[in-house]
Amino acid sequence: MSYDIAVISFSPGGLFKAHWALYAIETNGNSTENWLIHVEGEPSSGFTHDIKKYDIAFSRRSHHVHSLLGGAHITASQLKGILDVATSIPAPGKSLRSASSAGRPQGRVRLENCQTWLTQVVEGSIQQNYLPPEALTALHQVPMN
Repeated sequence: MSYDIAVISFSPGGLFKAHWALYAIETNGNSTENWLIHVEGEPSSGFTHDIKKYDIAFSRRSHHVHSLLGGAHITASQLKGILDVATSIPAPGKSLRSASSAGRPQGRVRLENCQTWLTQVVEGSIQQNYLPPEALTALHQVPMN
């Protein structure tokens, strides 16, 4: 089996950031072998890993698919490597504090979300040679909102 790797950008509309998920698309058209790799949650409560077989054709959410490979494909063993990288990178924890939280702010807070996590997954997958370096360039072209 071979796979195209894409980012699905689910559009929330308005001022909110888009939700990003990595999508492995089986190239022979067998949608039962497609994988959705992402984290779910929000900065105020934290995120959890969600990795599952998935067919985007059944999604009711507004979305766009952005290929990271520009027509190239990866093997099933490279996909397994990407899945291993994804599960080895912790899902972002709680990174947004409420105005009523105790204590003074300790400087600028770095918000972590699905986009920062997915960037780490792509970077880690490039370091392990599961994805080509061009995948990061393609990822930076995906709209954040």
